[in-house]
Amino acid sequence: CAFMSGFAETSYLSLIPNVGLAAGLDEARAIGLLSLITIGGIALQFPLGWLSDRISRLTVTFGLAILFVALSLALPFVLVLPLAASLLVLLLGGVILGFYSVGLMIVGEVVEPQNLAVANAGFLVLYQLGSIVGPASAGAAMTYSPVFGFVATVCILMLISGVGLW
Repeated sequence: CAFMSGFAETSYLSLIPNVGLAAGLDEARAIGLLSLITIGGIALQFPLGWLSDRISRLTVTFGLAILFVALSLALPFVLVLPLAASLLVLLLGGVILGFYSVGLMIVGEVVEPQNLAVANAGFLVLYQLGSIVGPASAGAAMTYSPVFGFVATVCILMLISGVGLW
């Protein structure tokens, strides 16, 4: 969960304006995507927390991974539709930040209280590793195809991470 969160969050937050510009958005709309991701991330944490209290947190994480891939694959096609793009990016923000919060819930569930500090440190190391791998990989792919290279890379990384989580 930590790796998934790190690469997804940092990739989107660092590169989504460039993806928007490459898709033909003006600067204001491309930068506005950052705000929408952040707002979605904040707004959807309570519903995700509620959901993860009622069903398996691993199930929620797999659902988030599937939703992340689906939303990312739809991104290039809806960026030119302002309302659809706004809704998609809001949902994407909630999904991305959901990996972090649900991941911490899982850590709190399975780790003994005396080991929480060590487990949290490991969680942060994996988050930072994802933060390095994600944007570097997606940025490199964007040199070949600015929109689809980004989408392909984040989707492939998420699929690999989902298999690893499984």
